This record gives sequence, C-alpha cells and structure tokens, in this order.
Amino acid sequence: MKNKEFYDLMNLEYCLWPDDSGEVSLEVSYNKEKLFDEYDRYDYVIGKFIDWLESEYKEPIKLSDDEKTILRNIGKKYKWIARDYDGNLCIYSIKPYKGTEIWEYNEGYSAFRGFNHLFQFIKWSDDEPYSIEELLKDE
Repeated sequence: MKNKEFYDLMNLEYCLWPDDSGEVSLEVSYNKEKLFDEYDRYDYVIGKFIDWLESEYKEPIKLSDDEKTILRNIGKKYKWIARDYDGNLCIYSIKPYKGTEIWEYNEGYSAFRGFNHLFQFIKWSDDEPYSIEELLKDE
C-alpha cells in the first residue's frame, strides 16, 4: 500500500495510510445515529482490518549471496525478473505481463537458463514479476 485507501464497511468509514517509515495507520469514523452499537462496529472493523493485514502479509525475501551478486552485476538495463511456466528464469528491461506459458515482453529479454536453481522464491504462479531494484533494496 503506497497511498491512503478509504473503505466503507457497514456505514463505517475507515482510512488506511502508510507513514514515511512504512507503518500503516487506521482511522475509523462513524455516524452515531446509525442503528449499530458503536463498539460492536469498531470491533468489527478492527477484525476486518486484521484479516486484511494477514491476507496482505508476505514473508520477507532473503536473497543468497550468489543471488545478490547476480542481480548487482546483470546490467542496469534489466529491471524485472520472472519465471516462465517451464521453469526458466528470465530478466527484462521493460516490465513483462503474464501470458499463457511465458511472461510476454516487447523488448529487453534475456534468459537465465544456467541459474534456474537459484531464486526459488520466484514462481510461475506469481501474479507480477519481481522488481530487481526492490529485491536489492530489501538487502
């Protein structure tokens, strides 16, 4: 989540937003004239918020030393990395989109055929390719 997100749940409005450190804040407001008890509604929203947080949580990625070295040295033009259906690991200079069996691209493609045993966290089932810059930033 990068920007404020507003939600309306059972006539409650709540807003989620990250601060500069990445911490997410929750603000809840409600119309006191509504039929539901304010505490029940607040507890309901907090429960939904916790469910949402759990569904959004992703285990942090820990790159091996070999993986870091490869990503730092592949060339600045390559920005994205993904794995095709056949298991081949590929890098791209422009963000690819998922096709039926491969990540589709317009230009700037290179296969990592010799490194398919690395980057095991990258799967064909991923919805988006990984940003190389973001992977290296977390280290």
